[in-house]
Amino acid sequence: MVSPVSSLTVRSGLPGLDGRRLVRLMAAAIERCQLDLAGQVVLTEAATGAYAVTPVLAALAGAQVYALAAATRYATPQELAAGTAELARLAGVAGQIELIPAKTPGVTGAADIVTNSGQVRPIDAAMVGQLKPSAVIPLMYESWEYRGTDVDLEACRSRGIPVAGTNETHPAVGVFSFLGPMAVKQLHDAGIAVYDSDIVLLCDNPFAPFIADYLRACGARVVQAAELGAESLAGPPDAVLLALRPAAGPVLGLVCCAWTTLPRVTPMSTRPT
Repeated sequence: MVSPVSSLTVRSGLPGLDGRRLVRLMAAAIERCQLDLAGQVVLTEAATGAYAVTPVLAALAGAQVYALAAATRYATPQELAAGTAELARLAGVAGQIELIPAKTPGVTGAADIVTNSGQVRPIDAAMVGQLKPSAVIPLMYESWEYRGTDVDLEACRSRGIPVAGTNETHPAVGVFSFLGPMAVKQLHDAGIAVYDSDIVLLCDNPFAPFIADYLRACGARVVQAAELGAESLAGPPDAVLLALRPAAGPVLGLVCCAWTTLPRVTPMSTRPT
């Protein structure tokens, strides 16, 4: 007999996002990281896809959670509310999550942990001024990926509020281990087989070995470079994979002169922002 599929899966269309599976993965992650948020108030966002787990995971770890659920380009407030409520119900934490339409001084001032998530940003000086002195802000990514538009570090320093990056190579976290498979998926989506393909990896950060080693294991010939040049573009390659540090200007604008010789190159990002 086929078991019922959660509404979260129906909306996403992806069996891998079945709510029951997500609850199982969240429980395993909490155990692996020994995460205990009992007695803490978390301000985060309600979201879609894999990002839907953030408020529910915090509640599973014992927190009381405020989740911002305004409209985004991915979902309406009603869709965010329904997806979060369904996942929270399956996890048994529906009573620990309150969906809110906007940030308010009362909610911000009550938070012990403020995640640097899409709907929570920007965590600017005005918002930092509303935080309690004991509050903390997890960047939700590595420290070297910091973007000045996300969090006002000077305001945080002036109030003594810690801002912490995530060690994504820690064995209990392992985010970097997904970089290679993500790059392969994006290459496949672009019609590049990877196997027996020539790929230039344009990378100026610690992602490089995780992506390059995985591509080579999949049968690709990989040239690694921090910037595009005649030597790296000789061939020409089947694809140029971009995995660069955040920059103020457009990345491709810096190398546009090379693109006239690369009709088959497909630009990609290896990571959502």
